[in-house]
Amino acid sequence: MQIGVAFSPFSPFSVVSGVKRVSTPETRRNFPKWRILADICHSGDVQLSSTVDDSACSFPCSGDKSESCGAAGVQDLYIDHLHIPRVPARLSVPYLGCFADDGPSRVLPYNLLGSDDMTAAKCAAHCFTYDFFGLEYGRECWCGNLPPSNPVPESECSYSCVGDKGTLCGAGQRLNVWGIRLTAPPTVSPYTYQGCYTDNNNGRALAGAVYRDPNMTPASCAASCTGYAWFGLEYSTQCFCGTDLLPSSKKVAGMQCDMPCGGDLDAPCGDADRLNVYYNPTAAPVSNPAAVGEFKQKGCWTDSQSARSLPSAVLRRNDMTIGRCASFCKAFNYFGVEFGSQCYCGNSLGGAQVSESQCGELCVGESTETCGAADRLTVYGIDVKQPLAQDLVGEDLFADGSTAESGVESGFESGSELRFDSGFDTEHDSDEEAGDGDVIVVVEEAGDGEMDVVEEIAVDAQSAEVEVLEMTEEEEEEE
Repeated sequence: MQIGVAFSPFSPFSVVSGVKRVSTPETRRNFPKWRILADICHSGDVQLSSTVDDSACSFPCSGDKSESCGAAGVQDLYIDHLHIPRVPARLSVPYLGCFADDGPSRVLPYNLLGSDDMTAAKCAAHCFTYDFFGLEYGRECWCGNLPPSNPVPESECSYSCVGDKGTLCGAGQRLNVWGIRLTAPPTVSPYTYQGCYTDNNNGRALAGAVYRDPNMTPASCAASCTGYAWFGLEYSTQCFCGTDLLPSSKKVAGMQCDMPCGGDLDAPCGDADRLNVYYNPTAAPVSNPAAVGEFKQKGCWTDSQSARSLPSAVLRRNDMTIGRCASFCKAFNYFGVEFGSQCYCGNSLGGAQVSESQCGELCVGESTETCGAADRLTVYGIDVKQPLAQDLVGEDLFADGSTAESGVESGFESGSELRFDSGFDTEHDSDEEAGDGDVIVVVEEAGDGEMDVVEEIAVDAQSAEVEVLEMTEEEEEEE
């Protein structure tokens, strides 16, 4: 049936032969052009149906019996040659396509905004703190940090934006999405990129030094972590160093590390609890000596500024090593190195032992040794527990090395020298005498098989080359 001439009032429409009717509600939403069935008219932008013979469109129109208005299951279709199709808005942010949003969770799950004047520009401004944004159902704006992964044909995003009829705003369960896809993490020689890994405040994947810089880049983090085999970038501005990557840290999809670096917006710097991790296979191996003189390694222990685990004396140096701390604390039962540059001494050890992996900060004076970490002590101690001076002075000692009153077993022999701390005053600095100093007790075996204290020597801290320092307020805050 030739009906094009009869529809001159509809110019610039031209006739398309009758087509098979598409009757499901889902396809009606996207159905193309004009569909007329007696007194029903539909429009759309895309033709989805196949062509049939014009004779199949045999129903007269209810308003004009001389005209044809399709039939059951078929329709007369017209095309507007002057129609300007709706398209996704052009923004400075790249357009990524049309995506399905019909799963159990939202593709872009954050910060929903519904508005009766919605446009792509309005949504972009609303989601400016996120990496991706999308428009749905004509008036909904959604934000997110992970790119969508389920693209669908562009024709399925067919709703006009209510605030700009010439642009598209998705459809039911369909999103027009914009966002920035970051470039691949750069190579930072001699490190190689290993991937995106999980992290946790309660157990850092990289337990060495930590740096924060609003202008962070992969190159600046690598420079800060010189000497470490590993480094990682997190949350745009954070840099973590490590001698090893904790096994509890798991590799995840690279798209989970998509926050731009503070100093290079084209490079990724992890995300919340996510690290872009690099490794240097040529880094020197790191290990601590099992013993330093009579001090033996005791593991990694907790510490705090309010309750020091080794409270008797402290030394802070920019060339700290385990050996230097051992020399400083030679008059004590224990010493511990912390935060790369701090040394603590004591005759009793507080705190609690934790995993050795938590003491992963390199000593500032020796890059092949670790010196604890923030609030973590690498501890060495003397195996034989020495009795306190006040328990021995003036007391008879039995042959088994115990006193009648204290019952402390010491295990020393006749003529041995025992070192005791009678209490350093940590308020003193290196220019002042350090309180009572140390006490050396010399004992000998009496004829009755007991041991007597025969000499008590007070050793001045200065003559013993012991330096007692008080941490400055600035150093406490840095730790």
